[in-house]
Amino acid sequence: MAKTRDLYDVLGVPKSATEAEIRTAYKKLAAKLHPDKNPDDAAAEQRFKDVGAAYEVLSDKVKRANYDEFGDIALQSGFDADEARARRAWGAASRRRSTPRGGPPVDFDLRDLFNGLDGFGVATDPRQSPGRSAPRRPRGEDVHAVAELELEDAIRGAEVAVTVPVHDPCSHCHGAGVTSAGPACERCGGSGRVRVSHGSLEMLTTCESCGGRGSRVAPCTACGGRGHHTRTEQVKVRIPPGADDGSTLRIPGKGSGVGARGDLVIETRVRPHPRVRRDKLDLTFDLPVTLVEAYAGAKVEVPTFDGPVTVTIPPRSQSGQKLRLKGRGVKRGKERGDLYVVLDVRLPDRPSIAVENALRKASEGYSRSPREDFEL
Repeated sequence: MAKTRDLYDVLGVPKSATEAEIRTAYKKLAAKLHPDKNPDDAAAEQRFKDVGAAYEVLSDKVKRANYDEFGDIALQSGFDADEARARRAWGAASRRRSTPRGGPPVDFDLRDLFNGLDGFGVATDPRQSPGRSAPRRPRGEDVHAVAELELEDAIRGAEVAVTVPVHDPCSHCHGAGVTSAGPACERCGGSGRVRVSHGSLEMLTTCESCGGRGSRVAPCTACGGRGHHTRTEQVKVRIPPGADDGSTLRIPGKGSGVGARGDLVIETRVRPHPRVRRDKLDLTFDLPVTLVEAYAGAKVEVPTFDGPVTVTIPPRSQSGQKLRLKGRGVKRGKERGDLYVVLDVRLPDRPSIAVENALRKASEGYSRSPREDFEL
């Protein structure tokens, strides 16, 4: 995802948005941009990935707080908020120590300021002068995938296979992307660094012309300068029991990248069940019963995802009455929901004079009219 774009803008929410507002915005965008609804649309697929990456940060309280305070720096792998605050305070102190009116400039290297923050150390060529650090390979990108599950598989747990891109270092250039060093860079004179002045503050930063190498180089012909070759790898992942629609599962080190690979982030999508309704860990379904079973009471065997169980229908039960089977819902870790059986009293579907007479006689059993208190 482009680091220059604000994550709140990606989800279309203000910075003051609540967790519920962020979750709602994410679900709407994810449903709209899902690859199944936008086949062969690369732009929609990229936006789908951007939305997932933005939600991953903003739905986490700690990550969101760090992002609000530090911006894109907080998205780097290995970021330490306490260390960043200390370095920021050190930089502020250095600026205060500089002479504001024509005094000698404060001279320090930005690499020293950000040393230890992965992704912000300047990658230098190991063939440069001693004392320069070796290039640090940045952490790879996270790969976001969607696993569609039937309700029963989501409740029981299931194994899914996901195809992810893998970048292997080029064997010809060993991941450098270049083959050999050329003449010294004219702009930096071979040092790999240039001075940048901001008022009385003078800093050393990476030379843009040579990328900090200090010399002109030729791109590797084997990999086209990319430093890697791309292949695909199928990763089998076990979705734990109790997954819900929109649940996410992170598998470290199974994403994309060379060397330090990113993570594989899987979001589960649970297809609607024709009979069973789910509310978090609770399950509900309608159970057809006969007039006799509802009136006289009965023991009825009903199916569940854990096998059949016997339900006791109390005498004179009404259609729509809800029976609770404790602990028969979704199990997730140590939590366990309930199963609710809603009685659906069915009339006989074949004409019968005897049944009609019996029902007319049964009208005497009402203590009052069932519509006595009915009003709009």
